[in-house]
Amino acid sequence: MQLTVDELSEKSMQIARHLYNWEVYQKAETIHTYVSSQSKHEIDTFHIIESAIASGKRVAVPKMAGQSKLKHYRLPSTDYLKPNKWGIPEPDGTPELDVSQLDLILVPMAVTDKNLNRIGYGKGYYDRFLEGSEAIKAGLILDRLIHCEILPADKHDIPMDFVISESGIIVR
Repeated sequence: MQLTVDELSEKSMQIARHLYNWEVYQKAETIHTYVSSQSKHEIDTFHIIESAIASGKRVAVPKMAGQSKLKHYRLPSTDYLKPNKWGIPEPDGTPELDVSQLDLILVPMAVTDKNLNRIGYGKGYYDRFLEGSEAIKAGLILDRLIHCEILPADKHDIPMDFVISESGIIVR
């Protein structure tokens, strides 16, 4: 059963509050986050982006670059987001950012398991990106999408270091 827009908004704010109170987030100077898509019913990241920028953090967001790869751009304001041909908001007119500068990466998830393995949306964009990153990786997800059973994981699948849900932060 799908959540209503209001229910998803409330759960997204609960997740954001856990994030804001988290020491890892508070110490992070540069965070990377996906830009949420309403059509995928993802945890809303617009408030997170705006709050991080307002608090003086550098924020980076992805842009699809072909061959199932992402490029990453600094985002000074959500005004620089424009929908791509699939309707997903992407940065437009902002400088590319070196991913070695990232302290924390917020990752979209369709489901996760107790080992914090994730299933995303099937194209492998994030696994390729996360593979070479030393940053802390935290997935954002609803409680009801955390499964007790172990999800299938290939050697190229990158587990999360943490998962943040409306109930709190789960550590691997």
